[in-house]
Amino acid sequence: MITRIEIENFRSIIRGGRAVITEGINFIHGPNGSGKTSILEAIAIALYGSEWVRGGKYRLGDLVRRGASSAIIRLEYVGIDGRKYLVQRAFSTEKTLESQTYVLDDVGKRVAARDREVTQFVVKTTGIDLDTFSELLYVRQGEIREILRSGRKGEFRLDTLLKLDAIERARQDVVREGLRAVTSITEGGLRGRLEVLERELRSRREELTRLDGEVSIAEKALSEREDELKAVEEELSRLMSSEEELERLEGEYAELRQRLSMLSEEEGRVVNEINTLRNTLNQLGRLRTRVLELESVISREDELRTRLEELMSRRDDVKARLALARGGYRQRAGGEIRRELGGEYR
Repeated sequence: MITRIEIENFRSIIRGGRAVITEGINFIHGPNGSGKTSILEAIAIALYGSEWVRGGKYRLGDLVRRGASSAIIRLEYVGIDGRKYLVQRAFSTEKTLESQTYVLDDVGKRVAARDREVTQFVVKTTGIDLDTFSELLYVRQGEIREILRSGRKGEFRLDTLLKLDAIERARQDVVREGLRAVTSITEGGLRGRLEVLERELRSRREELTRLDGEVSIAEKALSEREDELKAVEEELSRLMSSEEELERLEGEYAELRQRLSMLSEEEGRVVNEINTLRNTLNQLGRLRTRVLELESVISREDELRTRLEELMSRRDDVKARLALARGGYRQRAGGEIRRELGGEYR
């Protein structure tokens, strides 16, 4: 079933022509030259491509709208498999554009490409080849008029068109074959028919025996599969319990990881404090050594001060003794000078 067609630059249809086709009978209405026949031809070309063009003895240059370099036809349809497909045909005035000719499935995957492969895919998914389409489904306006006007001849053309003559011939063949079968049974008599029925009965009994054996085998296999299924269900139950245990362990693991992270941070802080204390102790050791050195210096300073006091006392003593000595020397020296100066002394 065709559901949608889009036409660009095809015959009299300009860019962006689009029609949605519904299930049942669809009417295309419009004045002469508006593109009604072009829509039907576009459907045929979309389905059968260059095969339809050659059969209709068209030229691609006549199909592309004048002034355009190429034409594109997109047709969406539902195949006999129930899936929806989108077929695109593109052609210029001289040839089919193979790179732009393809079929997409209902999930957008390209399932066929190039003109010939696309036509083969359409025939496969619609079940309708070109001959069937052109003779049974596609009837031009002139052919309908000829059928309606030609009386018995028109009926014969319609039978030929719908292939009803082939159906009639097939019906007659079936009737003749049935008559021959009836005649054979009548001539053979009831005995022959009985033998046929007995052979058929034996065959059915053998078939029944074989089927009983297959049923027994199938029941045994089913029993084994049930045992396997029970074992699988038990294993599944065990795995579900294991999964719950795993989830619990994962929770504990996450909690331990969090605690470990906190302890690692605490450890880092303690290490920093220890390093700080070690630096402080080292500084205290250096200070203690310096104190001892200062105490030694202070002790030496006391000794030096005591020594200095002794030296100063001795110096004062020496000064006093020196002063006394100088005073006596001056008295002796003064008398001698006066004697020399005749009593004048200054």
